[in-house]
Amino acid sequence: MERELTSRGIPRVCVLVCALWLMGANQVWAQLGTATMYGNVTDSSGAVVVGATVSATNNDTGFLRQTITNPQGQYSLPGLNPGSYSVRVEFAGFRRAERSNITLQVDQNARIDVSLEIGQATETVEIAGQAPLIESESAALGAVVDTQKIVELPLNGRNFLQLARLVPGVDSGTQGGQTGPDGFSANGLRADQNAFQIDGTSNSNPLNDQITFRPSIDSLQEFKIETSNYSAEFGKGAGAQVNVITKSGTNSFHSTLWEFNRNNKVQARNFFDRNSGAFPCDKSDPNITTRKACAPQYNQNQFGGNLGGPIVKDKTFFFVNVEEFRQRRGGSTVTQVLTPAQRSGDFSQYLQKALTTPDALGRTFQRGQLFDPRTSRQVTAANGQLQWVRDPYAGNLIPQVQFDPVAAKMVANTTFMPLPNATGQSTATGDIINNYVDSRSNKNNTDQVAARIDHQFTAKDTLFGRFSLQDSRQYTPQTFPGFGLAADVRTMNISVNYTKVLSTNVVAELRFGHQGWYEHSGAEAGPDWLSIFAIPGMDIAEQTGNKGAPAITIAGYAGLGNGTGPFVYRNKTYQPMAILSFNKGKHYMKAGGELRYVKINSIGPLGGDGGTRGTFAFDDAGWTGEQGVPNTGNTAAAFLEGLARQKTRLVGDFKLGFEAREWGAFFQDEYKISRNLTLTLGVRYMYYTPPYDPDKPLSSWLYPNHCPSYTVCGPNYLNLASNSPYQTRYGIAGKDLPKSLAPTDKKDIGPRFGFAWRPFGSSKTSVRGGYGIFFDTVPISLNGDTLINYPQVIEDQENLSFGLNGPPVPNGLIGFRIAKPGLGNGGPGSVAQFQPGPNNFNADFKNAYIQNWNLSIQRQLPGQVVVEVAYAGSKATRLERQIALNLAEPLGPYAAIPDLSNNPNIPNNIGDSRNQLRRLVPVTIEQGVIIPLQNVFEEQSTGFSNYNGGTVRVEKRFSYGLTFLTTYTFSKAMSDNPGWRGGGYGLSAAGAQNILNLKAEKGLADLDHRQRFTVASTYQLPFARNSHGVVKQVFAGWATDSIIQLESGLPMTPQFSGDIGQMGTNQALRPDLVCNPNLPRGQQTIDKFFNTSCLVQQNPIRYGTSGRAVITGPGMIGIDLSATKNFAFGEKWRLQFRSELFNAVNHPNWVPPGKQLGTSAFGRITSAFDPRIIQFGLKLAF
Repeated sequence: MERELTSRGIPRVCVLVCALWLMGANQVWAQLGTATMYGNVTDSSGAVVVGATVSATNNDTGFLRQTITNPQGQYSLPGLNPGSYSVRVEFAGFRRAERSNITLQVDQNARIDVSLEIGQATETVEIAGQAPLIESESAALGAVVDTQKIVELPLNGRNFLQLARLVPGVDSGTQGGQTGPDGFSANGLRADQNAFQIDGTSNSNPLNDQITFRPSIDSLQEFKIETSNYSAEFGKGAGAQVNVITKSGTNSFHSTLWEFNRNNKVQARNFFDRNSGAFPCDKSDPNITTRKACAPQYNQNQFGGNLGGPIVKDKTFFFVNVEEFRQRRGGSTVTQVLTPAQRSGDFSQYLQKALTTPDALGRTFQRGQLFDPRTSRQVTAANGQLQWVRDPYAGNLIPQVQFDPVAAKMVANTTFMPLPNATGQSTATGDIINNYVDSRSNKNNTDQVAARIDHQFTAKDTLFGRFSLQDSRQYTPQTFPGFGLAADVRTMNISVNYTKVLSTNVVAELRFGHQGWYEHSGAEAGPDWLSIFAIPGMDIAEQTGNKGAPAITIAGYAGLGNGTGPFVYRNKTYQPMAILSFNKGKHYMKAGGELRYVKINSIGPLGGDGGTRGTFAFDDAGWTGEQGVPNTGNTAAAFLEGLARQKTRLVGDFKLGFEAREWGAFFQDEYKISRNLTLTLGVRYMYYTPPYDPDKPLSSWLYPNHCPSYTVCGPNYLNLASNSPYQTRYGIAGKDLPKSLAPTDKKDIGPRFGFAWRPFGSSKTSVRGGYGIFFDTVPISLNGDTLINYPQVIEDQENLSFGLNGPPVPNGLIGFRIAKPGLGNGGPGSVAQFQPGPNNFNADFKNAYIQNWNLSIQRQLPGQVVVEVAYAGSKATRLERQIALNLAEPLGPYAAIPDLSNNPNIPNNIGDSRNQLRRLVPVTIEQGVIIPLQNVFEEQSTGFSNYNGGTVRVEKRFSYGLTFLTTYTFSKAMSDNPGWRGGGYGLSAAGAQNILNLKAEKGLADLDHRQRFTVASTYQLPFARNSHGVVKQVFAGWATDSIIQLESGLPMTPQFSGDIGQMGTNQALRPDLVCNPNLPRGQQTIDKFFNTSCLVQQNPIRYGTSGRAVITGPGMIGIDLSATKNFAFGEKWRLQFRSELFNAVNHPNWVPPGKQLGTSAFGRITSAFDPRIIQFGLKLAF
């Protein structure tokens, strides 16, 4: 009868799945957050037993699941919550077989084979043994981190995601990325390609693809990271899948209270902390210059508790967890500010004895010489070409009458721009560095609560629900007192799951997830600096109540102001899903689907761009230098004269209401070809509708056909016919473009294949491998940049560097000449009053797809040890990238378009210089009005990456008081771009040096760590276990835990500060590479980490010969240790004292050195990551 029910149930399953899809219900993820137990039942002769009853009982909750074996003698119990189980197998004529304490882990496929003995059914045979250590049923690569490792290992900040880096193939990724400290790279993929789940529903913030809610480690049961060839039920990201399971209540009451504290009294000093004025070791010593500095303020408390237990025994359970976080951490900022002499215009200390190369007139000067831009004139050089020359400032003294009025007010206001408060150090170029220190504290108050209810209606009906909430209030000081950033963030996550056993081999799951991210952030309240300095053209910001300070950056000096924000985000995701698990014969199948509906409401540029109060970048020394003569000019001098490289303001409506939908459907079949061989065949279909605003159509810059050369477009652009394929314009979503700006990709079908083979028939050796295609969705913040486009927002982005060799341009001031810019009143043929930098979303943008493949061998050794050797590879296609489309060529004799400054055939009213027409696409037309274009940044899906890595994993399951996990990875990752705002040290502000030669961008990926070695261990010392009294209390109960990580350094790409090539943006041009810049380890110092002489400024100016990622940055050595002492009081109470040392040996791990040629930090290490931090903890549990 059972077989008949099974065979009839298959069509019903198909009908049900199809019906759910047609109704728009959203089914997905069969085993997400659960586990499956299956195996073979045989008699003593090895013959299969058909119709045997297999029961699995959760030892903590009493929840029971049953099934029967099929005609092949196989059984399957999907959808089991991770935990400890007892298994019972019964069949008439055989003794009952029982197997206890089988631990099931999240997303595990545990094979439990049972052999029955002939006898009475009332007789019981106890079968010893745990679930197998090796994975013999799935081809996916990854690892489970169990409760013991989560709670016992020393985790800095008690952040469980640090354990992700213990998994083979996982490394710390790209430093400085937008995914924050929780980011990591898996098998060469970007951090924003990872996907996070909690209890089987999404925990990924779609705005930036970082984790939404990071639960307290004491609320976690375990989590699993899968890095390659995972099941088709997983969607959203194509990188790692991180699935977290929270604790539930049990039939016994359990509770834990904890407190963890850090205090600066026991902390080490950062290598670069010279702030003896703020943090002297001896406060009675009045000599600030000579007295020793100690660690700055550091007081951190993490405290909380949890309670779980039964509401109705064997039926209903609860679990509640509360954790509070309080931190006050003093800064140890050491930076550079303008000296009193510089503020008066005196730059005489920069004059050096060495002479420069000759200028166009054959003159040489002392290095460090400044020149008066107002004396600029063109002469004919010896090579017959026109070149600019200037008169030097006598004695390197700039007359104060030439100061910009706003700059003069700023340098005189020591609240906005404080004077040096430290002696500093003089460099060979005359800079006085490290002459300002700041010690104000970061503040962070965070409250977190989570509650979970589990209920079993019957053995066939179970339900659980969880609610998690976190509130965070943070303050981050900027460099100077009175300036800082404040952020209030609330995150929320809800999961509900209902599991229904429809028959002995059909299980259905319905799930619903909801997550929210609510943020209000912006600058610290303070004076209205826009009014105080009377900055021209910023009236609109003041009229709309956006008062405060602009953002001022001067290359080599501390930034001024805090011009970003305010930002308001309300980000909500709703996720209904359903799945069915069923089997027929040797096929164990799952089918389902999901919907992720995202709604984001925001005020402020979603991409995080500032400019609402103005931004001014002074990183071109060339404004006070001499053309073609290196080692002249100074960025601080350019600031005093108001000659920025770029300045930006934003005027418009910053409200945005995005909606996005991601539909997913999958089918997965695990085909048990034989007892020893399993094939996994799966396919996943993704239908993603990119974000759109239903109430406010956004716009994008239309560029149907890219210009092939500078001679076709460039200065000839104004002569192009109206029907030329290279003509551009703005397009409106829903009118000229799809409502999401790019069409929906309807062909994202990802097949997956894998095999798992036990070559010797036992559960001690397995060979696994597979191949799959995985699709990825990009962070929604990528689309949000299109808000800053005409006509919704007027972005006035004036790049003045096109004229930096000549006389000051009319817009050469701190401020803007027109208060409220627009198209103007001139009509067709006139020039607009603003110069935008359009944020173009490519009309053919498609979702990235990743092919990955793997092969691994696992072997179980005596002592509960498993060894795995694996290879994993990946190839990513259509990766998103941001790239500047319309830069000019470097201005030199090899440029197709020469200097146009004095060309009478070029209009002089388009942009800030005639050289505006040197851009590849210099203008666009709107209503007949010519709009000068600044940097056009396009979001494209044209990037690629590939990865090949070999890994070794040695893991010991806990026994005899010891558990450990050791991994080694040797890999290589290649790419041609770092990703949109991916951070890192290969990032170029332009995305490429030469837009017409993207092949030159291929190099090591920004996340490439060639080698990585980790060891994590927990060891309960065996001392005095059998003793009594005082001896036991003193010597027993000790344990040591450790995490050791060694990682090679990241690649770095050398660049110039500012825009010395007059290309239209900063850091686009790379220098010439004349030798290998990487020094042997024994020759690396903090003042010269790499050979800076191998990277030189090309003369004449042209594209540099250096490629991407030619420098290898500093590696990392991390040793975190802890010692614990456990006290037992009776059978139930336990007290634990913990001491944890992060970076226990106080090894200085360097922040990568400066990579910008022309700055004082080039090649120098100027900061380090955290020194040794000591934390004490106390936990009471029953």
